[in-house]
Amino acid sequence: MKTVAQALEQANYKEPSSNIAELCDQVQMLAAENEQMLADSKPLSNGKEPDFDQWYSRMMSKLAVNADHFLDDMAKMSYVENQTEGDVAHHIASHMQIDHLNCYTSAEEIFDHLK
Repeated sequence: MKTVAQALEQANYKEPSSNIAELCDQVQMLAAENEQMLADSKPLSNGKEPDFDQWYSRMMSKLAVNADHFLDDMAKMSYVENQTEGDVAHHIASHMQIDHLNCYTSAEEIFDHLK
């Protein structure tokens, strides 16, 4: 009669931790192969270059294609805020504050405010 150790050895059993590590490596490799990370748009600053419609279209594409990177509204709002600069960044800054009376609750609210 075989011992448990002999049966496991014959079945080419590996320590659970090594199996988990191998699976994690495989998952990371597959994720990297399938990643379609869109490049960031040029930040919106004065609405001329890029103009708002171009910037908005690119932002919507980025948020949709890379949705796995933006898991909640705060992540989306933070990304949108970081894709603005100058006058536009100044225009939305106060509404990004949690204690602001009309604090943004979604990226869509930021877009609506900028339209």
